[in-house]
Amino acid sequence: MFNITILAIGTLKENYLREAFNEYIKRIKPYAKLDVIELPETTFSSINERENVKAKEAEVILKKIKKNSVIFLLTHEGKQYSSEEFAQLIYKSSNGTTGNTHITFVIGGALGLHDSIKKSFRNLLSFSKMTFTHQMARIILVEQLYRAGTIINNKQYHY
Repeated sequence: MFNITILAIGTLKENYLREAFNEYIKRIKPYAKLDVIELPETTFSSINERENVKAKEAEVILKKIKKNSVIFLLTHEGKQYSSEEFAQLIYKSSNGTTGNTHITFVIGGALGLHDSIKKSFRNLLSFSKMTFTHQMARIILVEQLYRAGTIINNKQYHY
């Protein structure tokens, strides 16, 4: 069983997003111990505050990252993987086992992640060249984690 934390700025506000997220959380249970930590969004009134907002959120994120965790940042600048490649990435990140290493995925707020975080960690992950909301990224992440669990365990979810 994999040990995974999702650190996310903000909450899932709409019921339909929470329902989709929670459905995949249930499905992941045979494959991973998953903790979700929602961190407060920094409010802003102008796009001119972008860097200050991202810097404040970065401080909060960095305080919550566990030492000795393999960190993946979700960002549009990240590397894209097929589902099979993502499954292998998860497996290899846990040292070829299913539980000896802790993995953390970080999802920034509406404005994305501050450059200070991107420079601190080398594992940048992107789901697509398309832009998704940070809320949708959470759902895509848990679905792909579930899919990775099925691929690694040779289950018939992935066709």
